Amino acid sequence: MALYGLEKIRSTMETLWQYGDFLCAKEPAEVNFRHDTIYPLCIVVEPDSIMPSIYEWWENYSYEVYFCELWKKVNRDASSPDRKWDNIQYIANEWLDNVLDYYNSEDLILDDESLEVERIKDFGNDKLLAIKFTFTLQGFRTCFNPKRNQPDWFWGGAFYPGVNWSGTQI
Repeated sequence: MALYGLEKIRSTMETLWQYGDFLCAKEPAEVNFRHDTIYPLCIVVEPDSIMPSIYEWWENYSYEVYFCELWKKVNRDASSPDRKWDNIQYIANEWLDNVLDYYNSEDLILDDESLEVERIKDFGNDKLLAIKFTFTLQGFRTCFNPKRNQPDWFWGGAFYPGVNWSGTQI
């Protein structure tokens, strides 16, 4: 099993987004400050994480990902918002599937029944159509070892288990 941190997961998500711009943000409102965006846009909000059991080596990352597309006034009569949302959701599903396929299913998995899909109209200053995915990824991260397995003395660049602070054998 490999250890996956947030940087590795984020860079994989960015690499596998192949349509428009990718933005990793603290909040989705950051889209309002970008004026040279290529759409469709993928916004990944920095996740919250918890370790449900510190001895089981897993960390749960709760993600919010927004997939945005322009819906210009000129095109509003020609295409319905439902068709645009369907197109956005199609590429969003494809992207999430690619992210999950990239990792070994034992190392990073989608938490059962955690995927929620929300359609948003007039998202941001540009009046975008958006699909919001909310999901939890479980990643193999690290474990905490019991104290008895840790070295308890450091001397001259090497660890000496079973030696007290004065250097005598316990």
